[in-house]
Amino acid sequence: MRNAKSRSERLRKVLLIFISLSILVGVCSIIYPFIHYANEAQQIENTLEKKPKNIHSTKTKTSKIQVPFPGTPDDVLGKVKIPSVSIELPILNGATEENLKVGATTLRENQKMGKDNYSLAGHHMKKEDLLFGRLDEIEIDDSIYLTDYQFIYQYQVSNKELVDDTQIEILEDHGFQEITLFTCDKPTATEKRTVIHGLYKKAFKYSDKQWEGLN
Repeated sequence: MRNAKSRSERLRKVLLIFISLSILVGVCSIIYPFIHYANEAQQIENTLEKKPKNIHSTKTKTSKIQVPFPGTPDDVLGKVKIPSVSIELPILNGATEENLKVGATTLRENQKMGKDNYSLAGHHMKKEDLLFGRLDEIEIDDSIYLTDYQFIYQYQVSNKELVDDTQIEILEDHGFQEITLFTCDKPTATEKRTVIHGLYKKAFKYSDKQWEGLN
C-alpha cells in the first residue's frame, strides 16, 4: 500500500510540474510578440534619435534593378515628408536592415528624385507613428515631398492599393515621373504590401524655411 501511495504521490508531482511548465510555455508564447515588437520599436526610436538628420551624399552606382538593393549603410540621400500623416524621414541608399530601422530606403540603384519611378520602402511598426506605420492613412490628392537638399520635389497621391509581396513590377518605370511608397500592410508577418502611388508635380529650390513650412 505504501509503495502504491508513494508512486501515486510521485505521479501527482510530475503531473503538476508538467502542467506548470505547459502554462509557462503558453504564457511565454503569448507575451513574446509584444515584448519583441516593443523592444524593436524602442531600438528604432533610439536609432532615430542618434542618427544625424542632415547628412548629404552624392554617391551613385551603376544602374541595375535589384530587390532589395543592398546599398551602403549610413548613405543618406535626402528626406521624404508627407504632412497629412506627419511622416518625415531620412532617405537612405539601399534596403539594408540597418537602414530600414532609420528611415525610408531606396530599392533600385541610382534612383533620381523627380525622374522615372522613385521607389521607397519603410517598416510598419506596432507603434504607428514610427517610420511608415501611417502609410495606409494617406488619401488621394495628398502631397508627398522629397528633397536632396538642393531642390524640393512635389508629388500628388494618385492611387492606393494592396498587393502581394511578389509584385515587384510596382518598382518598374512606366514612362512617366512618379513615386511609389510601400510597407507591410500590418506590423506582423504578412505577404501583403500597402502601396501608395503619386504623380510628379513640380520642383523648387530647397531651403530649411521652405521645407519646414510644407503642409
